[in-house]
Amino acid sequence: MKPLRLEFQAFGPYKDREVIDFEDLAKYGLFLIKGPTGSGKTTIFDAMTFALYGGGSGTDSKSKTGRNDFEEWRCNQADDTTNTEVEFTFEVHGDVYRFTRRLFKKTKNYHTEFDVSLRNADGVFITMLENAKEKEVTDKAEELIGLSKEQFRQVVLLPQGQFEKFLTADSASKEEILTKIFDADIWGKYADAFFDKAQARKTALDDMKKAVDSSLAEEGEYKSIEELEQCVVEIREVNKLLDADFEQYNADAKQKQLNSDRELAGKFDNLHKLEKQKVTLQEQADIYKQKESKVSAAEKVDIFTDYIDDWEKTQKSCSERSKALDNKQAQLIPAEDHLKATDSAKKELENSSPVEAMNKQIGELEAKRSIYENIDQLMAEAEKAKKEWSIAENNSKAAVKASEDAIERAKSAYEDLERKDKEAADTRQRYFAGIYGEIASELTEGEKCPVCGNTHHPEPAAKIDGSVSKEQVDEAEAAREKANKCFTDANNDKEAKVAALKLAQDDERARHDLYINAQKAWENSKGGMIEGITTISELESAIDKCKAIIRDYNNKLESITQAFNDATKNLATVKSDIANAEGEYKKAKEECDRATKTLNDELAKQGYDSVESVKTIMLSAEEQKAIREDLVAYNTELKNVTADLEAIASELVKYTEPDKNCFDNRQAEIDAKNKEYTGAKSANDSKIKRLDDKVKKLKGMEAQYKGKLDAAEADLKFAKQLRGDTGIGFKRYVLGIMFNQVISEANNMLKHVHNGRYQIVRTNDKSAGNKRGLELIAHDNRKPLEKGRNVAMLSGGEKFLVSLALSIGMSSVAQKSGIQIEALFIDEGFGTLDDESIGDAMDVLACVRETNSMIGIISHVQLLESTIGKQIEVCKSDEGSFIKK
Repeated sequence: MKPLRLEFQAFGPYKDREVIDFEDLAKYGLFLIKGPTGSGKTTIFDAMTFALYGGGSGTDSKSKTGRNDFEEWRCNQADDTTNTEVEFTFEVHGDVYRFTRRLFKKTKNYHTEFDVSLRNADGVFITMLENAKEKEVTDKAEELIGLSKEQFRQVVLLPQGQFEKFLTADSASKEEILTKIFDADIWGKYADAFFDKAQARKTALDDMKKAVDSSLAEEGEYKSIEELEQCVVEIREVNKLLDADFEQYNADAKQKQLNSDRELAGKFDNLHKLEKQKVTLQEQADIYKQKESKVSAAEKVDIFTDYIDDWEKTQKSCSERSKALDNKQAQLIPAEDHLKATDSAKKELENSSPVEAMNKQIGELEAKRSIYENIDQLMAEAEKAKKEWSIAENNSKAAVKASEDAIERAKSAYEDLERKDKEAADTRQRYFAGIYGEIASELTEGEKCPVCGNTHHPEPAAKIDGSVSKEQVDEAEAAREKANKCFTDANNDKEAKVAALKLAQDDERARHDLYINAQKAWENSKGGMIEGITTISELESAIDKCKAIIRDYNNKLESITQAFNDATKNLATVKSDIANAEGEYKKAKEECDRATKTLNDELAKQGYDSVESVKTIMLSAEEQKAIREDLVAYNTELKNVTADLEAIASELVKYTEPDKNCFDNRQAEIDAKNKEYTGAKSANDSKIKRLDDKVKKLKGMEAQYKGKLDAAEADLKFAKQLRGDTGIGFKRYVLGIMFNQVISEANNMLKHVHNGRYQIVRTNDKSAGNKRGLELIAHDNRKPLEKGRNVAMLSGGEKFLVSLALSIGMSSVAQKSGIQIEALFIDEGFGTLDDESIGDAMDVLACVRETNSMIGIISHVQLLESTIGKQIEVCKSDEGSFIKK
């Protein structure tokens, strides 16, 4: 992580926006933050930590109130319109990120806003998290930097009073930090993955052995594959005995004899059936003689069929014509009544016609049409003028606001120009004063002055502190020119906005006058309007209503007239239908009388006294045909049954009828024997196949198990060693190597401390879980034979120096391994050092140049102020703290 820029406002004691340019500070490698106690030096580090993790650089012991609460960090001297903001920009592996946390007041309460952005190739920051939540921002910081907040304070930022925390941390805490920095989890994952695969292989083999044992147990008492093979041999012997017994029983011969007996019994059954059938036919002989007599009598009266049919048709036709005449006569009175009713309704409607009154009202309304057509246009013009005046009024207000903003910007730009002009003049004066002082300091009495040429120098120019370079003068002049351009641009914009304001105000007044004139014209035109009708559309509606009344009346008159005409036609039709029906009835009656006389004459001629006596004898052609066919079928069946009976009796004369009652028992015996044999044989064959397949499968599994067991056990044992189950794991081993490199880098720096008196060494002690620890001891080179002492026993100054070397060493090794930690920030700690130790510390910090890192220090120590060239001064005032420019 390489810091680039830090901005904050209304944060801690700082009311106004402050900017820390780390890119500029990185050029110096080492910088000092100084200022009076309580001025807010540590707050600079707090702002950076808060932007990343949502908390200050100190303790996290408080939650709602304290270092992690945004509202508690808000400057109490900032007004409600000023937002509290922290914004930290940094680089990780070539990508530039910007983390922002903002607190602003909305209505009565404060609300928070968060953002994480990535700078694209065009230099524009693009938001990475839409509607980011506080925890999402913190998680993203840990993901990008690779450190939690607590680890960040132990590796990158050493808060006041906690600089030795990583040095004295226990093995577990050190392991967690080192794992994050060096991404050592990957080695643990490698070990776990290898263990999982080895464990899976061993488990698979164990499961295979269990499967073999379980499969044997399924068969009962068998304990080995060999016993199972012997069982198959014994089942095959049982099958041989079953085959011999079934062959001796001879089931096929017994089944053949039974089938023959069944066939003979069937023939005797057919004989008995024909005997019964013949007896039944002989018993029906009298019935068929009666049918023969009936059909013969019916054939004699067939000559009356046509006479009777003609008579019945004329009877039916006469009855139908009589009913039709009655129906037509019943329609006459209703038709006459309907005609009278429609005639009365038509005359009543004609007497109440509204047509004349409606046509008069339409004429009066049409006379007002021109007034309403003009009033709509006048009203539309008034509405249009009002809208245009409203737009002009809004434009005028916007122009007022724009001109006020432009005036304020021009004023601000002018004040900035005055300030930059003064700074440029002051820088030039200090530059020339510095040059004169340098020249004067090198003058020798009797030698010419390169400026004035005198050889006597009674009052040489004094050499002043804080002189500046030519580059700084050029920078000040460039800043003044930039401010002058900004003022010129702002002033031109102000004049343009003021001119635009005048044009907008003139346009507003003109639009207002147009609206007033249009409104008056509209009001004046209202006098000629009809009461209750205010628009042309309402006038059109009133005219349409009158026309609708006329249309409705005409439709009703047309309808009632049509009804009257229809009623007249209907009455005429009814009278005509009655006359036709009377004629048809008379004709039908005459035909009926003729047919009756003809029939009676023919009956008397043949000797029958009435139609009814003849109809009781008559049969239809279909009935006669059916009786004749039935007689033929009866005689044919009697003849066929007699012939079949004689043939079967002749065939069976030499056979004895078998006993059918024994057939089921004989068949049951044969079926039982077949079922017993096939069931036992099938079960044995199935078991033989199943056990043969199982023996083959189990032999393969047993061979595979024995062949792979030794390799799987060896792999699992090695996997446990890699994971650290029985000692140092792979991950801890790699961490030990990386930590040794960190210690080596730190010891190289400690050579500059107290003449190389101390070196730090990782202990060989084993901590909980039989794992080698990461604790440190300090070895005193003045006593090479002694073991050394725990780093916690060092003095405060010694701890500080060792911690400083260890932190820089950590950064150096981390960068070599791909982790980007290009900054270290130290809050106090130098107060515990004497002047010699401070000199040693500065030698250690000089190594920063070699690691291309940056170190920021907060300290009150005077020696550091005189030693460190680049400094940030925090000033304290009644209106809040600020960074001196």
